[in-house]
Amino acid sequence: MWWKNNTTEPKIEDVANLTFSQFVPEKEKTYVREALSVLSTINGDTSIRHLLDKFRRKSLLDQISVAAYQAANTRKGSLDEVLRLAKELSVPTEDAPDLFVTDDIGEILDETVLTPGLRWRLTSLNKSLGSLRPGDFGFIFARPETGKTTFIADQTAFMAGQLKPEDGPILWFNNEEQGKKVR
Repeated sequence: MWWKNNTTEPKIEDVANLTFSQFVPEKEKTYVREALSVLSTINGDTSIRHLLDKFRRKSLLDQISVAAYQAANTRKGSLDEVLRLAKELSVPTEDAPDLFVTDDIGEILDETVLTPGLRWRLTSLNKSLGSLRPGDFGFIFARPETGKTTFIADQTAFMAGQLKPEDGPILWFNNEEQGKKVR
Protein backbone atom coordinates (compact mmCIF):
# COMPACT_ATOMS: atom_id res chain seq x y z
CA MET A 1 0.00 0.00 0.00
CA TRP A 2 1.11 3.57 -0.67
CA TRP A 3 1.87 4.63 2.90
CA LYS A 4 4.03 1.54 3.50
CA ASN A 5 6.14 2.06 0.37
CA ASN A 6 6.68 5.84 0.37
CA THR A 7 8.52 8.09 2.74
CA THR A 8 8.30 11.27 0.66
CA GLU A 9 5.73 14.00 1.27
CA PRO A 10 2.42 12.97 -0.31
CA LYS A 11 0.97 14.81 -3.30
CA ILE A 12 -2.68 15.88 -3.61
CA GLU A 13 -3.48 12.71 -5.60
CA ASP A 14 -2.00 10.59 -2.80
CA VAL A 15 -4.13 12.41 -0.24
CA ALA A 16 -7.23 11.80 -2.36
CA ASN A 17 -6.37 8.10 -2.71
CA LEU A 18 -5.87 7.77 1.04
CA THR A 19 -9.02 9.73 1.80
CA PHE A 20 -11.16 7.59 -0.49
CA SER A 21 -9.46 4.27 0.23
CA GLN A 22 -11.70 1.51 1.42
CA PHE A 23 -9.62 0.63 4.45
CA VAL A 24 -6.93 2.52 6.35
CA PRO A 25 -5.52 0.56 9.32
CA GLU A 26 -5.73 2.22 12.72
CA LYS A 27 -1.93 2.47 12.97
CA GLU A 28 -1.89 4.53 9.77
CA LYS A 29 -4.39 7.15 11.00
CA THR A 30 -1.53 9.43 12.09
CA TYR A 31 -0.02 9.28 8.61
CA VAL A 32 -3.39 10.10 7.02
CA ARG A 33 -3.78 13.11 9.34
CA GLU A 34 -0.29 14.31 8.34
CA ALA A 35 -1.10 13.76 4.67
CA LEU A 36 -4.28 15.78 5.01
CA SER A 37 -2.32 18.63 6.60
CA VAL A 38 -0.42 18.90 3.30
CA LEU A 39 -3.63 20.26 1.76
CA SER A 40 -3.07 23.59 3.46
CA THR A 41 0.32 24.01 1.79
CA ILE A 42 -0.57 22.97 -1.77
CA ASN A 43 -0.70 25.69 -4.41
CA GLY A 44 -0.29 26.25 -8.15
CA ASP A 45 -1.43 23.66 -10.68
CA THR A 46 -1.83 21.04 -7.97
CA SER A 47 -4.21 23.20 -5.94
CA ILE A 48 -7.44 21.78 -4.65
CA ARG A 49 -9.38 24.13 -6.95
CA HIS A 50 -7.45 22.83 -9.96
CA LEU A 51 -8.13 19.23 -8.90
CA LEU A 52 -11.86 19.94 -8.44
CA ASP A 53 -11.93 21.65 -11.85
CA LYS A 54 -10.44 18.49 -13.38
CA PHE A 55 -13.09 16.34 -11.65
CA ARG A 56 -15.87 18.67 -12.85
CA ARG A 57 -14.54 18.65 -16.42
CA LYS A 58 -14.28 14.85 -16.48
CA SER A 59 -17.80 14.52 -15.10
CA LEU A 60 -19.19 16.88 -17.76
CA LEU A 61 -17.33 15.08 -20.54
CA ASP A 62 -18.73 11.76 -19.30
CA GLN A 63 -22.25 13.25 -19.31
CA ILE A 64 -21.73 14.66 -22.83
CA SER A 65 -20.61 11.26 -24.13
CA VAL A 66 -23.69 9.54 -22.68
CA ALA A 67 -26.00 12.28 -23.99
CA ALA A 68 -24.39 12.13 -27.45
CA TYR A 69 -24.76 8.35 -27.55
CA GLN A 70 -28.42 8.61 -26.52
CA ALA A 71 -29.07 11.34 -29.10
CA ALA A 72 -27.56 9.19 -31.83
CA ASN A 73 -28.99 5.81 -30.86
CA THR A 74 -32.16 6.15 -28.80
CA ARG A 75 -35.45 7.97 -28.88
CA LYS A 76 -34.96 9.51 -25.44
CA GLY A 77 -31.75 11.40 -26.29
CA SER A 78 -31.67 14.90 -27.74
CA LEU A 79 -29.10 17.16 -29.33
CA ASP A 80 -30.28 19.98 -27.05
CA GLU A 81 -28.98 18.09 -24.00
CA VAL A 82 -25.59 17.56 -25.66
CA LEU A 83 -25.36 21.27 -26.49
CA ARG A 84 -26.46 22.32 -22.99
CA LEU A 85 -23.75 20.16 -21.39
CA ALA A 86 -21.13 21.37 -23.87
CA LYS A 87 -22.02 24.97 -23.03
CA GLU A 88 -21.60 24.14 -19.33
CA LEU A 89 -17.97 23.21 -20.04
CA SER A 90 -17.22 26.82 -20.91
CA VAL A 91 -18.75 28.17 -17.68
CA PRO A 92 -15.99 29.01 -15.17
CA THR A 93 -16.11 26.84 -12.05
CA GLU A 94 -16.76 29.88 -9.87
CA ASP A 95 -20.02 30.49 -11.80
CA ALA A 96 -21.00 26.82 -12.02
CA PRO A 97 -23.75 25.40 -9.83
CA ASP A 98 -22.49 24.50 -6.36
CA LEU A 99 -20.91 21.05 -6.44
CA PHE A 100 -20.85 20.65 -2.69
CA VAL A 101 -23.40 19.80 -0.05
CA THR A 102 -25.71 22.69 0.69
CA ASP A 103 -26.53 23.99 4.14
CA ASP A 104 -29.88 25.41 2.96
CA ILE A 105 -32.40 23.53 5.12
CA GLY A 106 -35.19 24.09 2.58
CA GLU A 107 -33.15 22.51 -0.22
CA ILE A 108 -32.14 19.59 2.01
CA LEU A 109 -35.79 19.07 2.96
CA ASP A 110 -36.84 19.12 -0.71
CA GLU A 111 -34.20 16.56 -1.67
CA THR A 112 -34.67 14.17 1.25
CA VAL A 113 -38.37 14.34 2.09
CA LEU A 114 -40.43 16.02 -0.60
CA THR A 115 -38.74 14.51 -3.68
CA PRO A 116 -39.96 10.93 -4.05
CA GLY A 117 -37.44 8.13 -4.28
CA LEU A 118 -37.72 4.42 -4.93
CA ARG A 119 -39.67 2.70 -2.17
CA TRP A 120 -38.92 -0.72 -0.75
CA ARG A 121 -41.49 -3.50 -0.85
CA LEU A 122 -40.97 -3.96 2.90
CA THR A 123 -42.51 -1.35 5.21
CA SER A 124 -39.76 -1.92 7.78
CA LEU A 125 -37.11 -0.85 5.24
CA ASN A 126 -39.13 2.18 4.18
CA LYS A 127 -39.31 3.24 7.83
CA SER A 128 -35.69 2.50 8.76
CA LEU A 129 -33.83 3.36 5.54
CA GLY A 130 -36.26 5.57 3.65
CA SER A 131 -36.51 5.87 -0.11
CA LEU A 132 -33.56 5.22 -2.40
CA ARG A 133 -32.38 8.28 -4.30
CA PRO A 134 -29.52 8.96 -6.72
CA GLY A 135 -26.26 8.80 -4.82
CA ASP A 136 -27.44 6.28 -2.21
CA PHE A 137 -25.12 3.35 -1.69
CA GLY A 138 -25.48 0.33 0.51
CA PHE A 139 -24.45 -3.20 1.28
CA ILE A 140 -26.46 -6.29 2.10
CA PHE A 141 -24.73 -8.66 4.50
CA ALA A 142 -25.84 -12.09 5.66
CA ARG A 143 -24.45 -15.55 6.06
CA PRO A 144 -24.10 -17.76 2.95
CA GLU A 145 -27.21 -19.29 1.43
CA THR A 146 -29.64 -17.12 3.41
CA GLY A 147 -31.40 -15.48 0.45
CA LYS A 148 -29.48 -12.23 -0.16
CA THR A 149 -29.73 -12.52 -3.95
CA THR A 150 -33.41 -13.47 -3.78
CA PHE A 151 -34.05 -10.56 -1.41
CA ILE A 152 -32.41 -7.96 -3.64
CA ALA A 153 -34.03 -9.44 -6.77
CA ASP A 154 -37.44 -9.10 -5.09
CA GLN A 155 -36.77 -5.50 -3.99
CA THR A 156 -35.32 -4.54 -7.39
CA ALA A 157 -38.31 -5.99 -9.25
CA PHE A 158 -40.60 -3.95 -6.99
CA MET A 159 -38.57 -0.76 -7.56
CA ALA A 160 -38.42 -1.29 -11.34
CA GLY A 161 -42.18 -0.82 -11.48
CA GLN A 162 -41.77 2.65 -9.93
CA LEU A 163 -39.40 3.93 -12.62
CA LYS A 164 -40.53 6.31 -15.35
CA PRO A 165 -39.10 5.83 -18.87
CA GLU A 166 -36.90 8.94 -18.46
CA ASP A 167 -35.33 7.41 -15.31
CA GLY A 168 -33.52 4.85 -17.45
CA PRO A 169 -32.92 1.18 -16.74
CA ILE A 170 -31.80 -0.59 -13.59
CA LEU A 171 -28.27 -1.98 -13.85
CA TRP A 172 -27.54 -5.12 -11.89
CA PHE A 173 -23.90 -5.81 -10.97
CA ASN A 174 -23.44 -9.19 -9.40
CA ASN A 175 -20.27 -11.04 -8.48
CA GLU A 176 -21.64 -14.11 -6.73
CA GLU A 177 -24.17 -15.90 -8.86
CA GLN A 178 -24.31 -16.72 -12.55
CA GLY A 179 -26.63 -14.42 -14.46
CA LYS A 180 -28.84 -17.36 -15.41
CA LYS A 181 -29.33 -18.31 -11.74
CA VAL A 182 -30.27 -14.75 -10.80
CA ARG A 183 -32.72 -14.50 -13.69
